[in-house]
Amino acid sequence: MKEIKFRAWIPDAEMGADDMFYQEDQFLSSFLKRIYQAYVVSHPAYLKFELEERLMQIIGSKDKNNKDIYENDIFEDGSFCIFIGNRYVKMWLSKDENGRNHWEDITEDDVVVGNTFENPELLTKETK
Repeated sequence: MKEIKFRAWIPDAEMGADDMFYQEDQFLSSFLKRIYQAYVVSHPAYLKFELEERLMQIIGSKDKNNKDIYENDIFEDGSFCIFIGNRYVKMWLSKDENGRNHWEDITEDDVVVGNTFENPELLTKETK
């Protein structure tokens, strides 16, 4: 059975920190309820944020170091994990001569070094 986990990036301006909230749950509704109870109730200003843009699901693969890969994870080559069509791939910010982003399949040799919310400086525009 496929493992189902989610995480969400919770920006908390009042506390001067950006937090990554991890939760293992097979139901998205339970996960969202826990986020709401943990953060929104104590920080009403959080209601301004779009949670859907900050919600990430585990993709069911692990990297070279046996670390779970989530949507929006950044790999050591500067690409990031995204869902395209019917699968997860790694994509770079750079575009080809036709204005399309370059993407490749994720392999077991890829290494996660961060994520697009906490470590945007790790994204590169060049393909490796």
